[in-house]
Amino acid sequence: MKEPGVEKPTLVTGGAEGEVQEVVSRGVEAVYVHEGNQEKVLLCDEGDSAAAEKRISIRADLPVSIALQYAEGVQVENRFISLYQIESDNAKTLTWSWCSD
Repeated sequence: MKEPGVEKPTLVTGGAEGEVQEVVSRGVEAVYVHEGNQEKVLLCDEGDSAAAEKRISIRADLPVSIALQYAEGVQVENRFISLYQIESDNAKTLTWSWCSD
């Protein structure tokens, strides 16, 4: 699944036979609050394979907002990519998974 606002990875050559491989051109991280502390989880880093599955799980208090943004050090005017807001009356914690494919 492609996230809105995430640019297509840069194409680079590599491999023993000079094949073309897609790699991540800009790192992406998730930012959320758990037990009163801001947490950051790196989803994918510059140079990671774009074809490889990327999966994370986080534990957070509900309700929670999870922001996807370009990682620190990425030179863009606005680091924000998207925001997920999750609310529930039936649970106190959340396990959220994000998968890049």
